[in-house]
Amino acid sequence: MLILGLAAAVIAAFCWAVSAALYKKGAANVSPITANVLRSTPALVALVIIGLLLNVYPLVCLLTLSDLWLIIGSSVFAFVIGDVLYFVSLQRIGISRATPLTAIYPLFVVVLQIVFLHEVVHALMIGAAVSAVMGVILLGSQLDPSKSAESAVTQRVLWVGAAAAIATAAAWSVSIVLLSQVLATTHLILVAVLRLAIALIVLVPLALSTRAGREGFRISKRAWWILGIGGVTALTAGYIAFTLGILLAGTTPATILSSLTPLFAALIGWRSLQEQVGWRTLAGVLACILGIILTALAVSLV
Repeated sequence: MLILGLAAAVIAAFCWAVSAALYKKGAANVSPITANVLRSTPALVALVIIGLLLNVYPLVCLLTLSDLWLIIGSSVFAFVIGDVLYFVSLQRIGISRATPLTAIYPLFVVVLQIVFLHEVVHALMIGAAVSAVMGVILLGSQLDPSKSAESAVTQRVLWVGAAAAIATAAAWSVSIVLLSQVLATTHLILVAVLRLAIALIVLVPLALSTRAGREGFRISKRAWWILGIGGVTALTAGYIAFTLGILLAGTTPATILSSLTPLFAALIGWRSLQEQVGWRTLAGVLACILGIILTALAVSLV
């Protein structure tokens, strides 16, 4: 069972990396909010069907008002704020740079747990922070105007993408902390369905409120399919795989292996999307992965 759990965590990491590549292709000319709607809708349909098969919906009656607020908060920070910023970063700096920067969210999670849950800081956390910061610096150095003949305007766009990726990590971390408070008493699939439904209730009006958002729904059928498959891959398959990893192998081992997402994403960006991946990008990816691993180890030893 342990081996199956570890394999599931690796599969989750791969699913998230594949979905990032699909988002990059499908959302190239779509507003981030509309792209989020297009990829979340098929994922919600898939989760609803799974929920029906598992008969989880009667459990709604057991939810408290506190549970609902936690689910709403987690949904807003994960899908409305975090994922919209994620699409912004993908469109501007590519998956080989955006994914490692967003993947430092475990560091933010630990900080939030220390501040709000008063957890003890382990010495390994210092090494994790240093490694993650070095990764950000290495990845950011690829955006240095002196390294490229691109215009100053283009370079500013790239830096906006990097900032959006880091902000994504912060938003996801808040979502995870809120989500952790409700998962102990609520079925994972039920929570997933409610979170995505709430997100779409917020995102659809936002997408329809702007001209760019409305025009995004007129993309080709091919782009629709690409975004839809990406959403199901990340929000359904990836979510379930990671959950199985936690259940069968434990939280820490599953988290460590799921942190391979940036490495998978960098390889996919290089091989499939022809993104330029120099030694700084690769070193930054590895430094971010090391930071995540050290974070997981530190949490396990506290």
